[in-house]
Amino acid sequence: MLRKLEHKLFSHIYERFLPINPPEEILGQADSLAAMLPYENSFEDNGRDIILLSDGAIGTMWEIEPIAHEIESNESLERVVKSIASLFDMIVSERITFQVHYSIRPSKDFPRPSWVKAPQNFAQKVMVERIKAIENLASAPGDRPTLKKTSIYLTLRVETKERFGLDLALGDETDIFSGIKGLITEALHLLRDSASTVENHFDLAVQKPLKRLGCGDLIQILRARLHSERQKDGAKYFSEKPGGSGPERIANEIINGSVEWTRDALMLGGEDLIEVLSWSSEPSGEYVGMMTELIKGNAPLDCVVNIRPLNQSDDLSRLAEELKGGGDARRERQKREVALTEDRLAYGEKILSVSLHILYRNQGVTLSMGSECRKAREFSKAFSNSTLPVFVEQYAALPIFLSTLPFCYSKKVAGFLRRERRVLSGTIGSYLPLFSGSLGVDRFGQLMQSRNGEALWIDHRASETNPHTAVLGSSGGGKSFYVSNYLTSEFALHPDLMVFIIDSITSQENLVKTFGEECGARFIKPPESFPNVFSGKIDQARLPFLISIIGVAVNLVSEARLSAPEKVLLSDAILKVYDDNSSFAKEEYVISEDSDTLGGYKSTSGKTRLPRMSQIVDSFYGVCDKKNISHDLANTLREKLLPFFGSGPYSVLFDQEAAEEESGRAAGIYLYDLEHIQGDRVLTTIVSLVIVAEMNRLINDPANKGRPGVLLIDEAGVNLGGASEELVDFVKNAFIRFRKLNIVCKTLTNNLEHYQKLPALKAAWSLSANKIILPMEKDEIPNLKKSQLLQNPYYYDLIGSLVKKNGAFSEFLYLGNAFNGSCAYVPTGYDYWLAINKNEDVHNFDAVFSRLGSRREAVRALADRFPMGVRDSRGDLRKLTEDEITDLTSSEEKSS
Repeated sequence: MLRKLEHKLFSHIYERFLPINPPEEILGQADSLAAMLPYENSFEDNGRDIILLSDGAIGTMWEIEPIAHEIESNESLERVVKSIASLFDMIVSERITFQVHYSIRPSKDFPRPSWVKAPQNFAQKVMVERIKAIENLASAPGDRPTLKKTSIYLTLRVETKERFGLDLALGDETDIFSGIKGLITEALHLLRDSASTVENHFDLAVQKPLKRLGCGDLIQILRARLHSERQKDGAKYFSEKPGGSGPERIANEIINGSVEWTRDALMLGGEDLIEVLSWSSEPSGEYVGMMTELIKGNAPLDCVVNIRPLNQSDDLSRLAEELKGGGDARRERQKREVALTEDRLAYGEKILSVSLHILYRNQGVTLSMGSECRKAREFSKAFSNSTLPVFVEQYAALPIFLSTLPFCYSKKVAGFLRRERRVLSGTIGSYLPLFSGSLGVDRFGQLMQSRNGEALWIDHRASETNPHTAVLGSSGGGKSFYVSNYLTSEFALHPDLMVFIIDSITSQENLVKTFGEECGARFIKPPESFPNVFSGKIDQARLPFLISIIGVAVNLVSEARLSAPEKVLLSDAILKVYDDNSSFAKEEYVISEDSDTLGGYKSTSGKTRLPRMSQIVDSFYGVCDKKNISHDLANTLREKLLPFFGSGPYSVLFDQEAAEEESGRAAGIYLYDLEHIQGDRVLTTIVSLVIVAEMNRLINDPANKGRPGVLLIDEAGVNLGGASEELVDFVKNAFIRFRKLNIVCKTLTNNLEHYQKLPALKAAWSLSANKIILPMEKDEIPNLKKSQLLQNPYYYDLIGSLVKKNGAFSEFLYLGNAFNGSCAYVPTGYDYWLAINKNEDVHNFDAVFSRLGSRREAVRALADRFPMGVRDSRGDLRKLTEDEITDLTSSEEKSS
């Protein structure tokens, strides 16, 4: 008996809902489904596309920017969702139906730089390989979620008194649409007013402007819903965006592949099986953000929420009438519910009639396969337990699926399907799927994957305040790979980039030398050589930098401070020595060969000697005499500078005997490895400042004007570890100055206390608009919370959830004013081999490099064959055999 009733219900649904009578089991080809769809044509009205539907309605639609929910606290998330939901308090006409369409798809569709098709330098070629690696996550995610794209659309449908049909495709288009507008004037006015309210509300209240969509966008969206993933990826017609309005029916531009169905599922293109789930009953509790559960799975799916305003007085009257037949207990309970509802309505809420459906897409499953191949039931159990109760449709899959298509839901359809539930507008926000884990910026930088799967770009220079970045992570958190990837992306985007790296026991040497083959590199490793703080010409912009460095050095060594008169004397003496040395280089005294004749000065083309601190100190007294200043000032200043000239411990920095070299265009990358001076914190800090001064000189050289740059200070707690107020002032001034010169200052450390307690690092943290936190050890999280480095306590829970899997990925949290989110850094073989520092890796690289004669070719060969190092069966690093080296290098030579 039950089976007969089910069959009768199934037949009744299809006879009433569809304009054709399908067979009992499988039916459906392209043309028949096209005839079922109501999409006729479109016309433009005040810059907005109006869609005409054959069932007697018009509509328009928008795209909503997803909410990057993961980085939001519960309070801020609730605020933005409620502001969106309040829209439904404003539009109450029963002739209107809203739909929120939420789509998650495996997708390689993310923006790419124009140079991807023809990369010009090594960095761009490496970035192309990274883009390919990210693309592969769409089909072979490995340890990461499938690469996907989240899209959210809002449709507005208005009922008219007219029905439109196939004859719209005939005759002169202008005459037809003029006639239609005359017939639907009232409905068109309602649509215009409602659409303007929607746009203004999102723009002003939500502060997330909507993007208007046209007929061509609608066709693209429908194709994504009605085609299999393989059809979508491979079909030319899908990648070319149609125009929409024209002689062809909209519906006929959509169906380009077979669609089959039974009573419980649909088949798209013979490849993707669609199961339909519907909301069955009230959840145990409502909370903003509960629909984020949709993101957690890897399967593609759509979620559609249909929303209709109701006549609240009629609705309550009908409910009261229904209560008359109930028992005492049921009647009393529902009376209380009605009273509560009336109370909420009195405060401005509205009654909405809502249905919610999820379209679960099983890829590679056919209609004939058994139920064990279908995943919707597993999904429904998990979703019901975590969010709200849903069930898999058994007898009405096709009509409910069709009702979820844009503009296909109406009061008539709702009455027939009977899947709606009453929701007060004050709680509708809980049912709106509006979320995406993280959203990147609209300019290129580092290519990452959000933890939920989306591809995104991050660019420090997109920050509104400054591009500077502070990085914190535990040892082994993936810092070296991250730096390698970051610098590669910078060189790819800015081929004329200048990079200055200050490091200790560096893992960036191979990167520097490899990029140096193309853009030039310098490798400086004190105490073999020290940068000379007095290199280059002096000017009024550079002089304060020199005075500041000397002031910091004095303070670090003796805790003394230079007074204002002492700084003036020092400045005058420095200028005098520069001037004297320049004059001596242009003229020299020549002794006459005639013993009876005195010698004289003659022009020369000799090199200019660089100032030495001993020269500067000796000139103090002449400057004092010229300005009638007591020699006491010179004596006092000389005492403070004793450590920096002659036999002083730091004379190697400030008292070097050297001549000026031709500067010209700077190399692309400089690496200062301070490993061998780590025993002297003062020396290490002063050297770091001298390097910054040298960088400042180079970026201001006319030959380098306009070149963007990066100052990367690794092991920053060591290299800027001195405790000095003068040092803090220097860091502040340098960060402010470099921001104006398009220079990114990036500090990195694996010690939380460095940013918390070291003065210079505390300043760097506060002056950096961008913060990056790599995975940290679990026992470090409580200390991080106590440090209060981050204002929002919600972030500490996020940091505690970050994961790193060796050789696969490393997650990190990015906080900035242009982008906030948690991402997964998936390293490529290029990142690995550019950041090598282990003995086995270095040995293998050197062996391949010695055969090929090019570091770039060696990186490419090893990255392709051994992307995460040469390893044995247990996963341990090993050395290449001679045969492997020969095979690897001969293959690379042939391909070259």
